[in-house]
Amino acid sequence: AMKGDKEECLSAGMDGYLSKPIRIEELKRAMSEVNQTQNTSQSSKQEAFRAIGSLESLLDSVMGDRVLLAEMAELWLADSAKQESQIRKGLDSDNATMVQRGAHAIKGSVGTFQASAAQDAANQLEIAAKNADMAGAKMAFERLSTQIDQVRHDLRQLTAAPPTEERP
Repeated sequence: AMKGDKEECLSAGMDGYLSKPIRIEELKRAMSEVNQTQNTSQSSKQEAFRAIGSLESLLDSVMGDRVLLAEMAELWLADSAKQESQIRKGLDSDNATMVQRGAHAIKGSVGTFQASAAQDAANQLEIAAKNADMAGAKMAFERLSTQIDQVRHDLRQLTAAPPTEERP
């Protein structure tokens, strides 16, 4: 190995560096360090999402297509405002059917991103509207709005991350 090779390789983005001759103990140590670093960074990424499923499970649901997942998130971000507006209109006009339909639509759409708390809140709103309990629906909508805000935050974070793989 030449002087400066290690620094040059690491600054170019390599996860580790070993020079010849490879010694098995050094290789094991280097591999362990790389695994620990990757596990730590994956855990911090997954912990960053408060309201949606882990990145790994979301990617599994779209066969690993990060670009498709980001497109779906962007579509949801645009469409969720319309759904939320429909529910607000229904609550303001005491139109239980409109509230029920909007809640049902949001319940399904947040399920795509494994947002179970938002899905539960939407379900509670849908049930209240179905029972024409508009006071209960208003309380359920407050909870749902909080959950939607958290889902939006997570999805904006997801769409801001650079894609790791391109679509074929």
